[in-house]
Amino acid sequence: MRYLPITIDTKNKSIIVFGGGEIVLERVKTLLETEFKIYLVSDKIIDELWNLAKENPERLLIKEMIVDEKFIFFDFDYCIIATMDMKVNAALENRAKKNNIPYEREDILSESSFNFMKSSSIGQITLGVSSDSNNTSLENIVFEDIEKLTNSYNPQKFDILSKIRTALVRKNTPNIDEIIKNLYDDEHINLNTYLNNINVEAKAEKENNMADLKDYIKDLNKASKKTSLEDLKKELKEEKSENVIIDKDSEKNS
Repeated sequence: MRYLPITIDTKNKSIIVFGGGEIVLERVKTLLETEFKIYLVSDKIIDELWNLAKENPERLLIKEMIVDEKFIFFDFDYCIIATMDMKVNAALENRAKKNNIPYEREDILSESSFNFMKSSSIGQITLGVSSDSNNTSLENIVFEDIEKLTNSYNPQKFDILSKIRTALVRKNTPNIDEIIKNLYDDEHINLNTYLNNINVEAKAEKENNMADLKDYIKDLNKASKKTSLEDLKKELKEEKSENVIIDKDSEKNS
């Protein structure tokens, strides 16, 4: 594997795209899902790209002009090279190298410094597929299966589980991954599943965490299309004290 799949932070980053055809259209659609500011330059631009520019005037800026082998560019964070002229693409590739701009060239494998990945997200989880040989046809075949997979998950449930994990991490809770896995597998979330794993000391903090956790469970069960309010009341009523959060000492003695 030559290209290591990684993710990059696109906030406050710019990318220049050379070309205005179908391949560029697919790239731009994906780029618009990020926070990149996109600058597109080409003398021939398909209507779909113009439409995207109208829909995203602050994100996608198009300049209709001829790009030749002498075209100079700099001060961009990333670059995509996809004109219909291989000689122009080669010249743009050399320019990107000289300016230390990470780039991907679309017409041949070349020495591209990154490999564009088609991606699909479930909440904060992103899955992607790419080909070292720039074989977009095969990428699309596999990507269709990935999209079917991602569509089978509940993004709202994923987001809520992420919030729960953050709360557990802040309290230095052991076995966090196992807890989240159990919560995900449960069709109906049990309050004690993770209340018994929370570790806090101050009474006020206990009360705040109890309220937060109750809210998380209610939201999580709604995401699973379950009604949880009555079950919560029942569970809380069965507890002998107001605070059911267990500290380290009681955990050891149990």
